[in-house]
Amino acid sequence: GPGRRVAVPDVAGRAQEEARSAVEAAGLTWGSPSESYSDTVPAGTVISTRPSASDRLRVSGTVTAVVSLGVEQKTVPDTVGQTQDTATGAIESAGLAVGAVTQSWSATVPEGQVIFSDPVAGTTLDHGSAVSLEVSKGREPATVPDLAGMTQDDAETAVAAAGLVLGDVSEEFSDDVERGAVISSDPSSGADDVHVGDAVALVVSRGPETVTVPDVTGKQESEARKALEDLGLAVTVSDVMGGLFGTAHSTDPAAGEKVRGGSEVTLYIV
Repeated sequence: GPGRRVAVPDVAGRAQEEARSAVEAAGLTWGSPSESYSDTVPAGTVISTRPSASDRLRVSGTVTAVVSLGVEQKTVPDTVGQTQDTATGAIESAGLAVGAVTQSWSATVPEGQVIFSDPVAGTTLDHGSAVSLEVSKGREPATVPDLAGMTQDDAETAVAAAGLVLGDVSEEFSDDVERGAVISSDPSSGADDVHVGDAVALVVSRGPETVTVPDVTGKQESEARKALEDLGLAVTVSDVMGGLFGTAHSTDPAAGEKVRGGSEVTLYIV
């Protein structure tokens, strides 16, 4: 009769349409269900009902189900460039957890800021999932090797092995460093505040500076001396037969020979 009561069927764990059919088959009314996230009940499946299973209702009484939306999903926030503390707050505010935090050198990201996250920003995860962070230690320090005396090729190899790059290469005369060998570098060996990727400039020896002894034959002594000294040569005068005429006869080394700058040249005067 009208007052007859029936038991609410146990539909927990059933798909929504299957649960509805069971409720209606028991002579009850399927009410508009509500939805809720669940870590254990698959999406579209009934979590529970109100009244509960086995409760007795009058025929045509309403049963309202709670249907699972599945595991709640969260989106990884963009933390690149943020400090570790700020990134941690953003991840936790997004309903996720901070996983492993590691550090590495970076040529572009300042010390203490996030280089990247794993998973990356925009990834959808189950709520509470861990997001790992890679935080910058700043630029990696480097040491300029001692390059003095190396050939340019060997110096370039040593610079690259130190994580540095070859900068400008200039040449200078040197009485002490053989031609083609490195005289100095900038920054110099052991310099402070050098980092991986910085450039190292080299000064390479051209060997001793040389000049060609000019032909001063027939010039007056003063004119001949000036011509030699203007080239940076040291002049010693030697009179031949008393140097009666005061005229240059020859030089030693002879005209046309190449000598080091500053070399001594004997000027013979007749």
